Amino acid sequence: MKIKISDKIAEQIKQAIASKVWLPESQLPSEKQLGEMYGASRVSVRSALQKLSGEGLVKTVRGKGSFVCSSPAENKSTEILPFYIKDKSDRINLFEFRMIFEVESAYIAALRADTAIIQALNDSAVKMRDAATNEEIAKYDAEFHRLIAEATRNPIIIRIFELMKDAYNQMFCQNVSLLGAAGANAHMKIITAIEMRNGELAKKYMAEHLTNTMEQTSSQGAYK
Repeated sequence: MKIKISDKIAEQIKQAIASKVWLPESQLPSEKQLGEMYGASRVSVRSALQKLSGEGLVKTVRGKGSFVCSSPAENKSTEILPFYIKDKSDRINLFEFRMIFEVESAYIAALRADTAIIQALNDSAVKMRDAATNEEIAKYDAEFHRLIAEATRNPIIIRIFELMKDAYNQMFCQNVSLLGAAGANAHMKIITAIEMRNGELAKKYMAEHLTNTMEQTSSQGAYK
């Protein structure tokens, strides 16, 4: 599998932090400077910083820049949120969480998403629609929902998504095994609302998407 440029940059920054190139609480170079250092676009650098923010290594302060967290911690998501889907009650619990977390995230994303994130969302939805295997469909399904979290530009939302990603990926694989790429059309509707900067409509479409997915997977035996 091809490694994304943003993931490569994130790993290089992580190694630099571990090697004390940038100390705790120190400010990182600007997105432009990091792009020049790593030979990448500002979009890729921004995505890398958001990933590191989600892992608790970097914090971004609006108008000031990005800083190394005072106590960079290893990602111990399984210790903090040891959640995996074992039975139907777990699926219901996770859907209830998603109805709270992702519906509001869609609203914020509509207000804050930049053109690069919107393009990435569109690309993800198209790839999901055109994917040839369930594995690929689930991959782009997960990517879409991760990008919604990133579009909020809220480090807490991004962090929570990172902590929950194993349970999310498990659910996406289960959903896709029953529904295939049906969710791609719902993703397109959500993207349209985000492009319109209509937070209420984005919330509505996300709520409909999650509710329909729960009902459709339930009708096919996911909760028996």
